[in-house]
Amino acid sequence: MAFVVRDDHPEETGSARFPEESRLTAKAVGISRLVADTLPENHPMLDVFRSRRLSGARRLEQGVVRVTLEI
Repeated sequence: MAFVVRDDHPEETGSARFPEESRLTAKAVGISRLVADTLPENHPMLDVFRSRRLSGARRLEQGVVRVTLEI
């Protein structure tokens, strides 16, 4: 899955709806964990994870921030 956070219209991105829609879809097909990778300088995407209060582990791994989200 991929998300785009547009600089000119951040409120209109799919990432604004990311947590609930993704969790529901994943849960419906039996997925219990989502793993997301993003660059450390991708503050808009990291803000999506922080602002949605998603629980999960974050760590820097091979130059990317890996976020593991339990469903």
